[in-house]
Amino acid sequence: WSRWDRQVEVLKRAGLKWAPLLVCGPAYSLPKWFRESDRSVPYVCLEHGEKSKIQSLWDPEFRFWIERFVKAFADRYRDSGVLQLVRLGVTGIYGETLYPSGPSDGWTFHATGRFHNHTGWWAGDPLAVKSFRERMRRRYGEIGALNRAWGTSYGGFDAVTPLLPSKAPSRRARLDFVNWYIDCMTEYSAFWDATVRKHFPDTPVYQSL
Repeated sequence: WSRWDRQVEVLKRAGLKWAPLLVCGPAYSLPKWFRESDRSVPYVCLEHGEKSKIQSLWDPEFRFWIERFVKAFADRYRDSGVLQLVRLGVTGIYGETLYPSGPSDGWTFHATGRFHNHTGWWAGDPLAVKSFRERMRRRYGEIGALNRAWGTSYGGFDAVTPLLPSKAPSRRARLDFVNWYIDCMTEYSAFWDATVRKHFPDTPVYQSL
């Protein structure tokens, strides 16, 4: 924490407040050892099947690391007297509540090297596939009901995968996918809100939208 300890001392001497962005998930925020370990589960795009270096929100194990980071930061700076607010760096390129999107270069790539990145649909990693299947299983109950709604002929839910909206077999299938996709980001952002509020009970909390 030495860099930020020095920053806090500068702020105190100047009589200024601090609005830190707590980033955990975008590629430039992840330690190299984590990105290159088997703990890392990056987003995978549906268009090309290529991995990002941004952490997938569908990885439940990553939530442990988020809370560990937030708690450590709170324990050190919550009562420092300089915090005006905290901003949440949920996911996206710079910490926004969005999936990977352009640009394909920029200052964050200096920390990580270039990686596959574009505006599109990032639901191809194994945990995303599992989440989508579970959502469709809860929604329809049995595969025949899903097939009737979608106009498909799947033999079972194990054959159901996230799909590009432009190639969806029906408008109902497209809507089911997009609703799930947006709901997952909403739920993940709510997890971040609750986690940060737990460790900063009296500090204003802002999202980066």
